[in-house]
Amino acid sequence: EESFPLVDCLRANWERYQNSMCVGVQWNRHSLQEMVSISQCVGARIIGAVCNKLARDFQTWRHGLPDLIFWDERKDRGCSSLLVEVKGPGDTLSNAQVI
Repeated sequence: EESFPLVDCLRANWERYQNSMCVGVQWNRHSLQEMVSISQCVGARIIGAVCNKLARDFQTWRHGLPDLIFWDERKDRGCSSLLVEVKGPGDTLSNAQVI
């Protein structure tokens, strides 16, 4: 497995803070390996943009996160990901859901 600054940061902080109480963090939702895979597939640019929004105004932007994240980590074709917001009939994206 290749090392990237984002993955190194994720691993270090996972080990340091795992199971610490933190607003917006659910440690049991995904394993460290899943988070590494997701971060590699989504990419540092997108994760950085989301973290920037959350750091600047958590109250507003915590409602803008997607409902679903699909990722596909194939060694022969590289990674791909899709972030999906589920909407019902007549429902539209809020300003916080558009980056």
